[in-house]
Amino acid sequence: MTAYLIIDAGGTFLKSAVLDSSGNVFPGSALSVPSFSDGSKEQVLGAFGEIIGKCLNYIGMGEMEFKGVGIAFPGPFNIYQATPLMQHKFKSIYGLDLREHFYKITGISRVKPVGYL
Repeated sequence: MTAYLIIDAGGTFLKSAVLDSSGNVFPGSALSVPSFSDGSKEQVLGAFGEIIGKCLNYIGMGEMEFKGVGIAFPGPFNIYQATPLMQHKFKSIYGLDLREHFYKITGISRVKPVGYL
């Protein structure tokens, strides 16, 4: 089975689910954690690490073929450089290359795409 990790980065919560190649949510894969959008860089990145880690664990337990991550992040956001440009939320990670941090904090292979919407 093919699996994609999808995350919606909101000001209050990070919400995620694991989807199949048709866009159907795998049962029991949806979850949320506080986003700490007004918190420190460590808190924000820690929240992303937590939710990604939990979803990757779900994928591993189901012996699924992990294909990549899609993240919906509020704007302004530079999708080419994977950098948030918000001044009122997530300001502690302003201009930070999130793609590199996600690879680093989760151990996702760089051959797996991490895309932003």
